[in-house]
This record gives sequence, C-alpha cells and structure tokens, in this order.
Amino acid sequence: ISDWKRHYSQVAVRPDWTDPTGLLGFVNSISDPPSYRPADTLNFLLEADRDRTRPYFLCLDEMNLARVEHYFAPFLSAMESPAVGLRIHGEPDTIDNVDPILDWPNNLFIFGTVNMDESTHPFSDKVLDRAFTFEFWDVDLDQWDKKWRSTVATSILDPVTAALKKLYAALFPARRHFGYRTADEVLHFCLANGEHGSFEALLDAAILMKVLPRVRGDDSGPLGAALAETAKVSAAFPRTLNKVRQMQEGLANSGHARFWS
Repeated sequence: ISDWKRHYSQVAVRPDWTDPTGLLGFVNSISDPPSYRPADTLNFLLEADRDRTRPYFLCLDEMNLARVEHYFAPFLSAMESPAVGLRIHGEPDTIDNVDPILDWPNNLFIFGTVNMDESTHPFSDKVLDRAFTFEFWDVDLDQWDKKWRSTVATSILDPVTAALKKLYAALFPARRHFGYRTADEVLHFCLANGEHGSFEALLDAAILMKVLPRVRGDDSGPLGAALAETAKVSAAFPRTLNKVRQMQEGLANSGHARFWS
C-alpha cells in the first residue's frame, strides 16, 4: 500500500462513550429534512466499503476506557452475523447517502490497545469471543539499547541502560515493571537536561518521576521483595532511594505501598 495513511485510522476512545455515536455519528432529527452527521470513523468505513480490494486498518486506542459492549455494540453484532451487516442508524431510509445498514467489509481489520488497571473496564465474554488477545508483557532492554546506540553518546546511554535494566529486573517479579515508553522518556529527560547539574542527579530525578509512580499495591510477598530489591539497585540515586524507603514504610504500616504519600 503506497498511501498507507489513507488505509489506517486511529481513534482515541473517550471514557464518556456510552453508545456508537463517537464512531458512527448520528441522525440530526432537528433539521428538515433529517440530516446525518457522520463521525470520522464512519467515513473511514465507507471508504473501506468502496475500496474492497485493499485492506483498511482501524485502531481503537485505549479501547477499554469506556465499556466496549456499549459503544461497540453494532460492530459486535455484525461480527457475530456478518451477513446481516453493520447497523449504522435506525432510520428506514438512506440519509445523506448513508444507508441504514452497511455490508460488513471483509477488508476491514479492527484492533485496539488496552491497559488493565483501575482506570479501565474489563472485557466481557461477548467481546473476548470475537477477538484474539495479545499480551505484550516482556520488555527487551538490550534491543532498546541497540535502537539508540547509533544516535546517543555512550557516556549517556550506558548508565541509563544499566540503571533501567536493574530496575526492570527488580520490579518484574511483582508485575510492576515499565515499558518502552518509560525507558524512552527517561533517556529523553537525561538528553534534554544534560547541561544542568550532574548526570547522576538527572537520572535519579528521571527514575523518581517516571518509574516509581507506577509501583503500588497491597501487602504481598512479591511487592515487598520488589521494593527491597529496588532499594538495593537505587543506592546511587538518593532521591529514588528515599522514596522507595517511604513506600516500604507505608507497606509495613498500612499494608499498602504507593508513590503518593
């Protein structure tokens, strides 16, 4: 595909989505005659329908910020019965060239990104039955290092990689480790502020701000062990070490560890 941007659409799912309007648009019944206000995603679907010989990819970013069963209901039904088609609106007739039902485009591929935490919604069996689930859990910091090796000075990249690998190993058993985005941002912070203060202090601040806030949880063996190991590998970073000790104290006193004291 030479014009791949035309064949890919990324939609930021909103937490307040309770129906398909954010994806499909809506009928404006106030106007006379009624008109249709299509969402960008519907225009993308219609383009896929007109160009069925080439693939189209729709990405729902952070798709479980809202309940998938609510805003994605017409799509789930169409996936169950493709011959019935995708219900766009409830009017009996075509409005502004938008038919009530769209034949399901076999060249349309839908995928989504998710985080599973207290700010998101779980998936029902109805959704899981219609999807394949891929878990991206392991982070290869050696490959991450290779990505930056040709553009970042060794004097900066080596200590950043070494510190991140130790922290990752400490946090991984408690499933509180970090991903590539965090690693990138720690490195970018050090690169952007390299002329201000000592490099060790910069790296200490970056770890404190980007790695530790995600470390939280109730009293458990793995979390306590992870904090203890994090304290060991943070000996060269006084601000990080001080915060880890505060979190250990909170875990011991209240049974819960969190960054925000």
